[in-house]
Amino acid sequence: MNLTLKIARLLLLDRRYFPVAQLFLSLSLMFGTWIVYLPSITQKLGMNEGQLGIALFGAAVGSLISIWIGNKLVRRIGEGRLSLLSVLSMTFFIFSYFLAQSFVQLTALMFLFGLTSGMLQIGLNTVVSTVERRDQIAIMSSCHAWFSLGGLLAAGFGTLLMLALKNPLLHISIAAVMVIILQIFSYRKYLSLNNSIDNDTTAKQPQNLKNPQLWALAIVAVTAMVSEGAIADWSGLYLRDITHASNSQLGLGYAGFSLAMTLGRFSGDYFSNRLGPWQILLNGFLISVIGLLFVFVGSTLASLFGFAMVGAGFSILVPEAYRLATKVDGVSPASGIAFMAGSAYLGFLGGPVLIGSIAKHAGLKVGFVFVLFLVIMGLASAFLLKLKNGNSPLLHIFRFKLKKSA
Repeated sequence: MNLTLKIARLLLLDRRYFPVAQLFLSLSLMFGTWIVYLPSITQKLGMNEGQLGIALFGAAVGSLISIWIGNKLVRRIGEGRLSLLSVLSMTFFIFSYFLAQSFVQLTALMFLFGLTSGMLQIGLNTVVSTVERRDQIAIMSSCHAWFSLGGLLAAGFGTLLMLALKNPLLHISIAAVMVIILQIFSYRKYLSLNNSIDNDTTAKQPQNLKNPQLWALAIVAVTAMVSEGAIADWSGLYLRDITHASNSQLGLGYAGFSLAMTLGRFSGDYFSNRLGPWQILLNGFLISVIGLLFVFVGSTLASLFGFAMVGAGFSILVPEAYRLATKVDGVSPASGIAFMAGSAYLGFLGGPVLIGSIAKHAGLKVGFVFVLFLVIMGLASAFLLKLKNGNSPLLHIFRFKLKKSA
């Protein structure tokens, strides 16, 4: 894994690449910090579960609209400027959550968060794709690892700060100041990346957004993000209600999932080079299916192991789907990324609401069975993509040295 360590050091120390990676870190720091206060915010505003669902749906709607707006803006102002504008706007709207005085205000702010964070997803992934093309280097998966790392930091150190400060507004202010400081020291390095990859001849042609390969990749991203959001929100309840885990074990499911995802993403570019992108998608879903089967065993230990396996499998799916979306025939790279980013983020924000609705009416275990169904659907999409673009998936599922096919 020497190459993996080199990539991690490259992103952390190389002044050309860390300014890009920190955009992912900034997004997850803000999101991870406010999410731990979600119960207290809803309690302060006197919101019930139905109203919370509406507010979360507002964020999903904003994310959906960001597909169209972000695609327009990345062509007009470039990916660097879009990233800076979006990360600052997203930070402001999350900070404003803590100042909301009513359900209506919170819903409006969550819509604006969904809109700006969706545009940030488009901007920062386009920035990474631009850097990859410019420097002929694979860093997409490693950059996404910084999003996972930010989530771990927000959950770990954020919980300690929450207990120490006992002041939600001060806590989110510290997170916001950290994000602003990161931008002050980094923005010059990515702001100039405004020769968008959408400036090539493909961008000036009609975009074939009905391309089946693009939709298959979107299914890959959406199924992974819906499942990731569901595990983030519901793994603790699953351990409590289904496996009867102790209170001290309830956070271990998501912790193992997140740690495995972070390590997997730092390794993702290495395995993508060795196995090829289509094989990566297939293997990732296979590992995730096996992991979910362990979750269904019913014991706490098996479920914890299963959640970690699912994290490892999911880790490489979304970054690889983004990378492949820049190579779809008839679709410009920036348009492909915009389509993927909006679809994936919609799945991440809307997935927990969907799983929660299923759990409310049919039970939490049925909700996780639905997650398994989604992962199997993603596996089928990956199989078809592999069949169309690479060698036989039946002969090379676990073959390590496979010539890169894209």
